[in-house]
Amino acid sequence: MDNKEVQHNPKLKYHFNGYGRIDPTFADAFTVQRSTNRGFNIASIIAELEAQKTSIENEYNTQDGDLRVLLNAVHTHATLDDSKVRLGLKLARSLLLGDTFQVVFTGSSNTAGHDNMFLSSYPMQLQSILRPLWKRIGYKGAAFKVSNRAVGGAIGSDQLSWCVSQIATGDAEKVDVVVWESIMNDAGSDASRAHTLENHLRNVLTMTGGTFGGNVPNRPLWHAVIAGSNGNEPRTFEKSMPLYSGYADLIEQYSEYGAGIVEFNPS
Repeated sequence: MDNKEVQHNPKLKYHFNGYGRIDPTFADAFTVQRSTNRGFNIASIIAELEAQKTSIENEYNTQDGDLRVLLNAVHTHATLDDSKVRLGLKLARSLLLGDTFQVVFTGSSNTAGHDNMFLSSYPMQLQSILRPLWKRIGYKGAAFKVSNRAVGGAIGSDQLSWCVSQIATGDAEKVDVVVWESIMNDAGSDASRAHTLENHLRNVLTMTGGTFGGNVPNRPLWHAVIAGSNGNEPRTFEKSMPLYSGYADLIEQYSEYGAGIVEFNPS
């Protein structure tokens, strides 16, 4: 549906109007849907994953979209290849061993989906895409689960980082990836942000849910989303954008401990 206010405010052209929203295959967003397959075929799984990737690309590669939002959103750094391997191993473990792959999102109103429908928030859209795929192609027990624990407003990383394990239920159940997105709530100097984000990162890496024998940390991966206004030319159309200074100097050190850091900057 055309927004008549666009002529008065051109930026409204880029506001979400419902087009392209993926409704969940299973109405209850909080029920874990598990595969019941008693076997798997590697070639078929790869083909299904490639088909899903192509489908997502086609959604953006249109007259009203721009594929660069996907292609340039992941910023490179010295240990990105290691991060990809670690993420791939967790995804493969879930699909082939019949395990839950859980992503927990922490952050601001951008992630919480304020002023929007909860199921239209980007974390829940991710679940709407991958939950039915995991149930269809994974081995018995495989499931894809998203937990959106973002809080909008003035509560930033300096408060939440101390209890991120409790917010993410990371001491009670296995979490594979924790996503930080709180640049809109956080403030202060680069130095203070670095200390705050390091605290968030360290508390994620020490989550103990889903351990083996209660003494081997599951060690979730730590991903970051940089959210903000895009306008006509999103900044990520430039491949040379630097990593966010709040954690850029932490990546190499914490990659050695399995952090698997990835930065997404889709705006």
